Amino acid sequence: MRLAVALALCAFGALAQELEGSVEGERRKDAGEIGMRASEARDLAGSHGDAVVAAQMLPGIAREPAGSGQLVVWGALPAETRLAIDGIDVPALYHGGGLRSVVPTELVRRIDLLPAAFGASWGRALGGVLDVEMAAPETASARAAADPLDAHAAASATFAAGRAFAGVRYSLLDRILGPHLSETAREVFPLPRYLDGQLVASFDLRAHETLEVLLFGSSDTESRSVGQGAFARGDDNLDRWGRLGLRYRRQLDDGADTTIVAWAGDQVTSLGSFADLGFSGQTSWAQSAGLRAAYRMPLGDVSDVSFGVDGIFTRTHLRRNGSLTTPAREGDVRAFGEPPGVDVAFDDWTVGQGDVALFLESNLSFGDFTISPGFRAVAIASDVSALVPLVPTTAPLGSSQLEILPEPRLQVAYRASDRLRVFAAAGLHHQAPAPEDLSATFGAPTLTSSSAVHIAAGAAYRIANHWTSEATGYLRLLDDLPTRSPRPTPLLAQAFVEQGTGKAYGVQAVLRWQGASGWSGFFSALVSRSERQDVPGGPTRLFDFDQPLALTAAGSWRLGRNILGARVRYASGFPRTPVQGSFFDVQQGREEPLFGAQNSERLPAFFALDLSAARTFSLGAGRTLRVYVELENATAHANAEDYVYSSDWSTRGIVEGLPPLALLGAEIVL
Repeated sequence: MRLAVALALCAFGALAQELEGSVEGERRKDAGEIGMRASEARDLAGSHGDAVVAAQMLPGIAREPAGSGQLVVWGALPAETRLAIDGIDVPALYHGGGLRSVVPTELVRRIDLLPAAFGASWGRALGGVLDVEMAAPETASARAAADPLDAHAAASATFAAGRAFAGVRYSLLDRILGPHLSETAREVFPLPRYLDGQLVASFDLRAHETLEVLLFGSSDTESRSVGQGAFARGDDNLDRWGRLGLRYRRQLDDGADTTIVAWAGDQVTSLGSFADLGFSGQTSWAQSAGLRAAYRMPLGDVSDVSFGVDGIFTRTHLRRNGSLTTPAREGDVRAFGEPPGVDVAFDDWTVGQGDVALFLESNLSFGDFTISPGFRAVAIASDVSALVPLVPTTAPLGSSQLEILPEPRLQVAYRASDRLRVFAAAGLHHQAPAPEDLSATFGAPTLTSSSAVHIAAGAAYRIANHWTSEATGYLRLLDDLPTRSPRPTPLLAQAFVEQGTGKAYGVQAVLRWQGASGWSGFFSALVSRSERQDVPGGPTRLFDFDQPLALTAAGSWRLGRNILGARVRYASGFPRTPVQGSFFDVQQGREEPLFGAQNSERLPAFFALDLSAARTFSLGAGRTLRVYVELENATAHANAEDYVYSSDWSTRGIVEGLPPLALLGAEIVL
């Protein structure tokens, strides 16, 4: 049935050309792909000169919660969007807080967002895909940069057979800004201490044949404690990961090309929080390896066919203790600062997962029509060490399962004129359950994959040489989502059930200008709605990240060696569940909240104006000095990031986001 829906709905509408399609020419794209070149991205206000940070402004990405560094793409959970660097899966693209990315801008060539209905070469995502393409600089140089966020040093070199790059970054913000933040601001926007490093080497084997070695990693730690005595609360978080990859590319004389990416890596994550008498902690150790291989060959002058394999294998060991409901999941009714419950439990489990797919896709051109059918055959295998909660005197009983899942994809494009193009796309997508959800105590070890049908429709119109416009409508239908069991006392090893469904739909419009007199920028508007139903027949509620309206205008002006930038953002507030009273819990000795209808009210709307300016000075002999200043929240608007309640839940105020933040920095290139 899902296969029929995914294919039949392709007939409706059309999908807009990507943000910078008018600039990139005939580069092959997925329908709905939105891209940004690094050279443009770093000049946008609010990016702090970081091209990957600027990706948070791409149309289709809603405003992220302050301090999260999360990407909310077209009504999907952040964990439902796949993140990649040169085709290598990574757990995060941003350090804690989202103010800085894990990839220096001098390594970034372009950033591509596939928000939905992408081609068969990508999978394992109910939401979108964000891929950062890297390339080692082609000239030898050394550079150093510093601002209140961090300090960064890098060097690149060229040699007879290729080129290489090495870089390192260390945070400063926690030392500079931390002492000046209020207690509530520190709680909603914890300042991370981070470190990242990269080593990239590219070797030219033969004509049109290269081999790249990629080594990069990131480390984030956060520690905070607010309040005193019985009202003290805080957390200690750690996230460290690394990746080692090889990428081989060869282009043949007949136009065919081969790409192979093989990688391995690990990740250590520790999350711990306390409040009053409650405590919750989880630590995970994950080892992963992946392979992406694709071969594309032309079929005549304007058509081609591609096929390949995309696989990832992960082994995760997890240990968790504390409250069953902390950390909170999407859909949990909660209030800011609410202490963990006293329902203490413990589990120690291991999850092995393999997700391998064979894919085939083609671009077939017939005059002004282009049809791009695709098919992805997916095999998801999982092995869980414990099918039921651990008993000290009993040997653990594990569980294994295998899913074979077909994923049809179809994209259709029609060039109505030299100025107007229309597109249509639809597809079926799956995503395996997260290892942390497969606990026999805290989740359900028998969970299987969730599914989503993606549909998108729209048009792109070139208004003038330097002006383009796009409009896109989308629909995402989600099924088999893991949610908390509705039973007051869940069945054994069934704290989660696969009964959740969801629907996200909206319209996105983009107006872009570039090239005229040094001006470039865009305006985007997203009108959307995202809903969830946790159990069949249950009430429909708003998605925790639902944003009915999000507006962004960003631009820059180059005048000789000077660059001026500005960004204006407006977004609806996130849904919240109101507290309508309280009762005294004798067992815990504290007032507990009584909630109203779930997600029935919203935080006040968000507004921010960001300004930036930069000037480059020539130091002679190819050396330059770039000085830049950036002012975030220039109007000092008090944006509400959450509601905060008194200890007896009788009164409430707002937790404000960051105050005006001025960044003055310099970068020298030798």
